Amino acid sequence: KILRQNIRLADYGFRYGGDEFLLVLVGTNSDEALTVAERIRQQVEDSTFQVDGSDIKVTLSIGISAFPEHAKTREKIIEMADRAMYCGKNKSRNVVYIAS
Repeated sequence: KILRQNIRLADYGFRYGGDEFLLVLVGTNSDEALTVAERIRQQVEDSTFQVDGSDIKVTLSIGISAFPEHAKTREKIIEMADRAMYCGKNKSRNVVYIAS
């Protein structure tokens, strides 16, 4: 719900693996994507979720890559975003990282 509320009708959002999601923000550069990602990260951090009758808190590690800034193929863009996300997970968690 939070993801859907933070993307436009022209954008795409879907599950990409077990606990990973992929957002395609059409015509958005990495600085603009950072604004969207940080807003999503903060909303998730501020939310409480119901799982099997229990309230839980979760956080997100988000990786960003942009076309053509970081890569020119969809496979490479996804790979760069995945690397950025794992960099965030490994360094601090609950963070947004932009590919480099």
